[in-house]
Amino acid sequence: MLKRSNLQSKFLLLLVFAVSLGGCSFKSMYNQLDWLLLGMVEDFVSLSDKQELDINRRIKHLLDWHRTEQIPLYIQDLQRIKQFTAVGLTDDSTKDVLEMIMQRWSALKSRVATDMAAALMTVDETQKAGIYAEIENRNREIREEYDGLTGEERQERISERIIENFERWLGDLNDAQKALVRERVSELRPIHEERLAFRASWQQAFRKVMDSEPDQQAQIGKLTELFAYPEKWQSDVYKEKLAHNSAQVRQMVLSVDRTLTGEQKAHLQARIDYFIGLLQGIADGE
Repeated sequence: MLKRSNLQSKFLLLLVFAVSLGGCSFKSMYNQLDWLLLGMVEDFVSLSDKQELDINRRIKHLLDWHRTEQIPLYIQDLQRIKQFTAVGLTDDSTKDVLEMIMQRWSALKSRVATDMAAALMTVDETQKAGIYAEIENRNREIREEYDGLTGEERQERISERIIENFERWLGDLNDAQKALVRERVSELRPIHEERLAFRASWQQAFRKVMDSEPDQQAQIGKLTELFAYPEKWQSDVYKEKLAHNSAQVRQMVLSVDRTLTGEQKAHLQARIDYFIGLLQGIADGE
């Protein structure tokens, strides 16, 4: 069977992680996504032979779709980003970039949601209990991530992660640019508690559907909604904080972009070209 919810989020995380590693690692990881995704499913539940065959078939179809339909769109997006960054980002172009990301994310969620829901229909009670137990393990890990940290320590951890992400695309940031990042991070609103509350709300709804016994099609429909539109289980406070933080991140990107040196701009353009080439090779089946 499939795990609980975010195969699609894990899929994107794998891609982001692969990009951060570099070209050869990116292509190698992409070409191994079939067994990497299967391994993630098996982190949540032990599969029967029949279930494993079904999951493998679904993953194959997902990856075929992603390679043929989504990768070309990613290439187009990178080409647009290259144009935007060549002349300097504006508030509108930065919003356009974020909109591109959300469109690709929404497409992936929609594509995966029905398969995930259908696969969950094959689980037995023992497997279901295993899924719930693993969810609780993941919740505990998230709670522990920031436990014991002061507000300043949390901000510094977030700042370092963001600086690392900038430097993967721009090369080394100077002290003034790092200060800009830290200044914007200080304006971010903490969302740790709201994130945990959202997960609890979503997971409660998930368990309710899994433990109910309506007709199977109705159950698949409810699970599909859970996977495709998880934001419906976010509180208004959480949504407001996310919107505020998104605006701060957008301003952070704009602020850093306005300070880029010629060397950093050239580094960024070269990195974009590099990944366009890699994605084109993947789309061509190389």
